[in-house]
Amino acid sequence: MAALKVVKGYEKSTADVVRTNLRKINRAKCSWLKENSPITPTTDNNHDFYLYDGEKLIGGLLGRVQYGWFHGDCLWVDENYRGQGYGLKLMSQAEIFAEDNGLTGIYFETWDFQARPFYEKQGYTVFGELSDCPFGSTFYFMMKKLGTPHQRRLRALALKNGLDDFC
Repeated sequence: MAALKVVKGYEKSTADVVRTNLRKINRAKCSWLKENSPITPTTDNNHDFYLYDGEKLIGGLLGRVQYGWFHGDCLWVDENYRGQGYGLKLMSQAEIFAEDNGLTGIYFETWDFQARPFYEKQGYTVFGELSDCPFGSTFYFMMKKLGTPHQRRLRALALKNGLDDFC
């Protein structure tokens, strides 16, 4: 056997081989993954929402579908536009997307110095946390289940018709 070595770095093609091999093992053990998850890595599951004031980008929510959930990776609203409901508008669009696609729910991560109260006000709950990540800060995992398929359809219809209070 040749001498083993560990190499630090990132090569997309090598990372794809590692992910594909792990996916093969996971798909063999989980029927849901076998039926719903591609064997090779893809960016086809990325779904982003952008908010413009005219031509100016003032906010965005970047996310992807993963394992029947929408993972909101990044939510940002320009400082001059905060407190006016634009973050909620972006989140509502992501929820409509998730509901329209029959997803179980949505999850985000946030730090203690970011937006935990904002997410909680929208019905998200903490399902995990990492303290000292980075040192002196807490990193929270927030989730919101979207209800039964019937409830998700009713909520999507209400949000699309501007009935935010109905939800």
